[in-house]
Amino acid sequence: SDVYKRQAPECMVYRATFIRTGIIGNQFETDKGCSRILAEIGNFFEKCSGERHRFSELYELLQGKDYGVRKGILPLFIAQRLNLTEGTPVIYLKNKELEINKETLNRVNDFPEEYDLYVETEGAKKEQYLKKLEMIWKIKEQVHFKKSLRWAKVIEEMQKWYRSLPQYTMTTKNFEGEQLHQVLSFRNLLKRAEINPREALFERIPSIMETEDLEQTAENVKQLKDEMDQVLLKLQKKAVLIAKRIYGAQESESLKACLVSWYQQQRQEIKDYILGTSAMNFLGYLENLSTNDEIEIVSQISKKILDIYIEDWKDETLEQFQKELQDIKEKIEGAGEAPEEEGAKTIILKDGKGKQIQKNFRADMMEDSTSSYLKNMIDEALEEFEGTLETNQKVAVLVDVLENLLQ
Repeated sequence: SDVYKRQAPECMVYRATFIRTGIIGNQFETDKGCSRILAEIGNFFEKCSGERHRFSELYELLQGKDYGVRKGILPLFIAQRLNLTEGTPVIYLKNKELEINKETLNRVNDFPEEYDLYVETEGAKKEQYLKKLEMIWKIKEQVHFKKSLRWAKVIEEMQKWYRSLPQYTMTTKNFEGEQLHQVLSFRNLLKRAEINPREALFERIPSIMETEDLEQTAENVKQLKDEMDQVLLKLQKKAVLIAKRIYGAQESESLKACLVSWYQQQRQEIKDYILGTSAMNFLGYLENLSTNDEIEIVSQISKKILDIYIEDWKDETLEQFQKELQDIKEKIEGAGEAPEEEGAKTIILKDGKGKQIQKNFRADMMEDSTSSYLKNMIDEALEEFEGTLETNQKVAVLVDVLENLLQ
């Protein structure tokens, strides 16, 4: 903006008062003294909500021993606060309402004991509402010279928060009763590409929260945000309890200890058994399990057996997780209980360095049509190279493929 570069006196005053003090922009560190002055002016305006107070109260405080503010800068800070005030602020000289302009502010500055400030109650409620929203979304206090900029900043931070949520939180309907309707409407509002900040803050959000009371609206928004921030953690804890229950642990016991104990109880040949991809991935994860973080454990297990992290689950995925985890346990334990003569086979591969890979599997795995189709494709490929590859070369290729598959 030109105000950052121009040498006009008013631009130089603006830069010295607001920019070099860090109140506006990020070029300079925020001056703590100026922040305190702005906070006291804000408190004075709040006190004037619904009742008149003399400006001398503010001036005596800010020019007292605790602050020692020079009179010259006070009209600048007061003007900024007047411009931001929701509703209509009124300056009185006795019982006469005055137009708010630079002449009036200069007279207030010269004779603060003669002038009063009054702020409409509704405007003060809007101010408290915005402050609460700024607190909820941890928005750093900033100086804005237009109310619209402040509104836009609040909506911007709300949308940033929404877009940073896990996919599960953006889609789940696991909220209780009436809160579900509010969550759906709130998510639909925040995911829109274009939002009218004034309409969203003062019309749409109160409507979603089903109240015209802005204080209650802010409280409901906080509760809603807290629920949305916690819904994934609640899901993760449910997944932890499911895993503990399936693998025989009490709720208070360690999930890691339970899984490692179960893994160690399996016979060595079962650990080397060729199972489905999800079961093998599960066993591979347990073999190297080191963390005690139960949330991390179930998230990794989900990725291993469902190929999806919990953060990306849908509402029905928890049931799929439970079923798959139970099926894997039964298949692994069932494989160990089956006698060897019931069709069990063993593959033993040894590389040129003498390293041996031994895996067991059941011979009835070829019954489904997809397996038959794969076998036919391999047979056709081998026939296609009948005249170009020797038998030992074909075997070497197949062994290499098997070795990679069994690692």
